[in-house]
Amino acid sequence: MKVRDRVLTRLLITLLAVTVFRIGQNVPAPGVNASALTGTDLGVIDLLTGGALLDLSVFALGVLPVMVAGSRRLALLAGVLMAAGVVAVAAVRGGHLLHDRDPLTLVTMAACIAAGAALTLRLADLITSAGVGDGISILLFAQIAAVLPSQLNGVRESAGVLALGAVLLIALAFMVVLPAVDQAQRRVPVQYRRDSASYRRAPGAAVYIPIRLNQAGLSPIMYALVVLYAPLVAADATGLADPDETALWFVAALPVLVVLFAYARIAVAFDPNEVSTGLWKSGGFVPGIRPGRNTAEYLAYVRARVNAPAPLFLGLVTLAPLATFALLGIDDLALTGTSLLIALCVAVTTVKHTVGELLYRRRLNEIPTK
Repeated sequence: MKVRDRVLTRLLITLLAVTVFRIGQNVPAPGVNASALTGTDLGVIDLLTGGALLDLSVFALGVLPVMVAGSRRLALLAGVLMAAGVVAVAAVRGGHLLHDRDPLTLVTMAACIAAGAALTLRLADLITSAGVGDGISILLFAQIAAVLPSQLNGVRESAGVLALGAVLLIALAFMVVLPAVDQAQRRVPVQYRRDSASYRRAPGAAVYIPIRLNQAGLSPIMYALVVLYAPLVAADATGLADPDETALWFVAALPVLVVLFAYARIAVAFDPNEVSTGLWKSGGFVPGIRPGRNTAEYLAYVRARVNAPAPLFLGLVTLAPLATFALLGIDDLALTGTSLLIALCVAVTTVKHTVGELLYRRRLNEIPTK
């Protein structure tokens, strides 16, 4: 199969999976009174579930379980627990949302939502293995794209056209800066012994260890949102307090948590000892650095210097939209900037993955070069 046909097939598989996902997010679970569904003041619910949780749909949880759990196995357990919690809250505080609150109906609804969470993970795996890009990121992008137009329209209605222009300018700035930061890397040169298999496979080729500027990716932002909103969601669900996502403490805490999670993520994303060991076993070395412990220490030193500004950058781009909305007096859409940030990052990553797929197939001589 030619590379263009293969990429087209991957794109079609991705489109089909996203279509099934969005249909599932718009189909109410059994027993739900669709005419009684109303919104909430917590915009993060829309952000993390594409509005599906507010509609109590089959895919109500979206990609939230895997974002909270961090792994596929724990995500299944998290999906079951979240499904039970959502149904319990709907039965206790939102009885008007259900046609019937008998135990069989509640169990059926919880089982349906939990099964939807498992199927969402399967769709994400399908995109990752046979589609384009990371499955979780693609489905997250689909969720954000579903609610972003309404958020932008809300900005226009609540703060005017000038505020909407400011939001779009922030998005434009992100489009310029984020790809540069995402692709920035420090290349540590590597050489191989002439008798090594790696040298024989590509004699004389330039080889290097890429250390990305932003090793953390987007996960710190998502972790910070989940941790910060957990008490707000609990307070809103139990009726103990009226959550305010635009309070000063929230605006200050979100970028701080993003920075802390970013530093923690960077510490585990790149292991100098593991890279050094793999390099030594393959017959490679960094010129001027002894293999083994010295190489690991050198890579750790380079990583510390390269990755030092990345968490601060993530904190800044998280704070920028929140501060802008606070100055513009937008009280109910504080997450629009974060939505733009995540949507643009996922789009950049997907395009980069597609281009990389084309280049990889071309190097394998699957299509002729002109």
